[in-house]
Amino acid sequence: MSALNRSATGAALALCQDAYGNMMGGQEARAFAYLKLAISVLTAANESADSRGDIRAEKALKDAIDSALDAVDTLEPPFDPSLMDAATAKWEKLGISPAGVLPTVTL
Repeated sequence: MSALNRSATGAALALCQDAYGNMMGGQEARAFAYLKLAISVLTAANESADSRGDIRAEKALKDAIDSALDAVDTLEPPFDPSLMDAATAKWEKLGISPAGVLPTVTL
C-alpha cells in the first residue's frame, strides 16, 4: 500500500470514527457531514487505485484528503453538548456502544 493510500484510509477511518462519535452524542447533522467527507476521500482513493499510477488521480486523492481534513475545522452545525445525555441513553437502550469502534482513554 502506498503512503498516499495509507493516508487516505487513515483519514477516512478517523472521519468515520468522528461520525460514529457524533452520532452517539446526538449530533446527527455533524455525523452525516463527517460521513460525506469520508466518502469523498474513499471515492478518490478508489479512483486513484483504478488509475494504475496516473499522477493526476494521485494528485486528486491528495487534494481530497487535504480538503476533507480542512473541512473538519469549519464543520457545521457546531457541536451541541445539550443533546448528549438523551442520545447516550437512547443508544445504550438499543445496546449500541462505542466499544471496539472508538478509541478509549483510561485515566
